Amino acid sequence: MTPSPREAFLGGMAAELSRMSQRYAEDAAALERLEARIAAGERRIAAARRHLELATDGWPPGAVPAAWRELAASARFAGASAGDACVLLLRERGPLATEELRTLLAAAGFRFRTRTRDAKSTPPCSAERA
Repeated sequence: MTPSPREAFLGGMAAELSRMSQRYAEDAAALERLEARIAAGERRIAAARRHLELATDGWPPGAVPAAWRELAASARFAGASAGDACVLLLRERGPLATEELRTLLAAAGFRFRTRTRDAKSTPPCSAERA
């Protein structure tokens, strides 16, 4: 027995929904893998930055090459929460307008940790504490 036009149409819709759901699940899994790689990269960057700072701590003023200081400064928010980054900027610069703070955070070039449904994937803050 051949399906009616309505059944054929709905069968096609159901098949398409199945394909879309499968694609969504694949994309979500790929996103999760990418987020894990990014988080691991942020931790490695934060560790390398901290190591550079510790290794050059105590050097005479001006002995650390400017390029090294700039590089360490550019990575200082890697793996940090937005709140920790805001506190650090406010301690350094004093009161800031919301837009100034947003601009400084955006210039850091890193995503910030957030609380997610999977809290075990949230790494500890690597930003300096004053």
